[in-house]
Amino acid sequence: MKTYTPEEKSAAKNSLPAPVSQFIDSPDLAETYADIEKKFRLNLRQTGALIEVIEVTLMGLEPQFNFPNNARGALQEVSNAELAEIIDHVNERVFSEAKRRLQESGTTRNA
Repeated sequence: MKTYTPEEKSAAKNSLPAPVSQFIDSPDLAETYADIEKKFRLNLRQTGALIEVIEVTLMGLEPQFNFPNNARGALQEVSNAELAEIIDHVNERVFSEAKRRLQESGTTRNA
């Protein structure tokens, strides 16, 4: 995965539909990150790396179909079985929620 500058991230975030931009900054997402850290016993570095991958995906800088490979790069020391669980969990709790918020708002852009 490419390393994005703060300027690239800011520009991408500013171009997002409001429901996704608000979700990225929401307490709900912060709570989801804390739940993931606890459930999968991730250390601070792992959690931060995973959050980075999730957020650049939510911002549209990385396509969602690259998420599993990008997550693998961020969490190299995690077993394949545990990584598959993390990916499923993120898909269900993060990406599905972003899409739901878009649909509820009537916005058609993919998250």
